[in-house]
Amino acid sequence: MKPYPILISAILAAALMVSCGVDEVVQTSAPAAPAARAATVVPSRGAVETAPAPDDLAESPARFRQMAFDYWDAFNRYDVDAVLAFYEPTRGLEEEKILRRDIGLLKTFGATLLVGEKVPAFRNSRGEWEMLLLMQEPTGLRTIHMAWAAFDGQWLLIDASEVKE
Repeated sequence: MKPYPILISAILAAALMVSCGVDEVVQTSAPAAPAARAATVVPSRGAVETAPAPDDLAESPARFRQMAFDYWDAFNRYDVDAVLAFYEPTRGLEEEKILRRDIGLLKTFGATLLVGEKVPAFRNSRGEWEMLLLMQEPTGLRTIHMAWAAFDGQWLLIDASEVKE
């Protein structure tokens, strides 16, 4: 396989990010400062944090932003079990096969995903938290919807899917 298509894809993705208003890419495993509009999720050196209790997060969009970045950090470490730990158990079982395939592909090619906040976390009318991320992956940019709901005293991921725009 020649490296040219990958290089061209990376250049086109960077150009698209610039045209979409992404000012800079900051390499970090935690969310960048609020002024930054994109961040590279890189492998962390510690364990994945478990989801905090709903009362602790009732009015904390920054905490959900951190949880989103931690989720993608686990993706970039190719740690399927850590990714699944973010999900509500039933949803995790539904997604496991797809997640194992997708993370396996990333690992095979040594690829990582760049993610940045597109729409900050907010609480919807059902009491769930939602946000939109801009994700750069080897084939282009995607908008990702993430949502969390409270289950047995924890906020668990119920959606991490691409939004077709």
